[in-house]
Amino acid sequence: KVTAALISSLKTTSDKIRAAAMGSLEKLITPADMANLKKYFGTPDDNIRLFICKAIAKIKFVDDEVTNFIKDSLRSENENVLFEALNAVTTLEAQNMLDLVMMHFRHQSENIRVCSIKTAGHFKDKKCIDIIVDCYKTDASNKVRATIIEILGESGDKKYMKAVEAALKDTDARVRANAVEALEKLGGEEIVELIYPLFQSDSNNRVKANAAKTLWKFGGIRMVGALETMLLKEKDKWQRASAAFALGEIGAIQVIRCLTQALGDSEDCVRGNAVKALGKTRAGEVISSIIPLLEDPSERVREDCVKALGAIGIPEILDPILKFLKQQNDPKLIEMVVEALMEPIDSRFLLTLSRALSDDLWIVKVVSARLLSKVGNDSTIPLLTELLSDGNVIIRNSAEEAIESIKRRIQKGEKSK
Repeated sequence: KVTAALISSLKTTSDKIRAAAMGSLEKLITPADMANLKKYFGTPDDNIRLFICKAIAKIKFVDDEVTNFIKDSLRSENENVLFEALNAVTTLEAQNMLDLVMMHFRHQSENIRVCSIKTAGHFKDKKCIDIIVDCYKTDASNKVRATIIEILGESGDKKYMKAVEAALKDTDARVRANAVEALEKLGGEEIVELIYPLFQSDSNNRVKANAAKTLWKFGGIRMVGALETMLLKEKDKWQRASAAFALGEIGAIQVIRCLTQALGDSEDCVRGNAVKALGKTRAGEVISSIIPLLEDPSERVREDCVKALGAIGIPEILDPILKFLKQQNDPKLIEMVVEALMEPIDSRFLLTLSRALSDDLWIVKVVSARLLSKVGNDSTIPLLTELLSDGNVIIRNSAEEAIESIKRRIQKGEKSK
């Protein structure tokens, strides 16, 4: 009834009311509402047509009427409607509309060209991709050319190797970086000689980092030495940061020594990338090197440390992170810490989290309660119940949500027995 009333309100002459109705409908719309929505398929109002395209993509409903509406929207002169119609083609897996999609490969709008090329690339249709290759040769937009090269890589078809190889010499760094990634997907050891010159001399950090990562994949451990030199001796901070990133992508145990040295770099962009790279190794031995940087003068580096420790994900990371929370005493850190720890948290963390519920600092209690919602058990519920009478509403709400989550998990476990 609510969605029916909101759909009916689309007829209003008030732009404000209609916008509010569409905003609510985006959250509430379901396949059951399609019959009411179809009443507006013939509207000339582009705002409503835009909303309908979004709604169709969200609920993934397709029949002949919907197909005709999307086809009609693919002919729209309104770029916003056209953009959402293209997205709907991808979401609905409507490969039968590719002829209409191809019409927009040379559209005047850069965003429409990019979107149409991505839509066609999604289906890996050879006819479309052959046309896209020709577009690369003539399109002046760096963004479009970068998208084309990305699509060629995702196609998995080696026949596009030559086109991608040519893009290594593109004037735009984003295109060259995408070309390296595409060659990694399309080629094998034969691409090493093509990519090594970019690692040696390209002026762009991302290009060099992508080249290093790809060379590691096909060139083996010998690449680590070259990256170590770049990380520890290169004068340009962005080159050092790129080397740290590339070593993180390699993620092998051999990279730990030089990354640990880079934690003392004078530039926060290098320290941050080195911390993140150490996290990607998932090696417990690096924890003691990361912990001191929880007190780094750079806020970004401190947050990178929390995320890196979360990526390592063993119980030894929890006490240092809770200590960090106490030292910072910043409510803005709650979501970041919870997000970093939620995935690795398991029963091994239960005792420390339970003890933290009695901490003096409220944000520690909140974080602990939020995390216990995933791993808490029967014995945790009484501890959380004590927090329901706390004077801080955020603590009370976090405890209540954790208790409800734990009870649901327990009930689900009992039903599965």
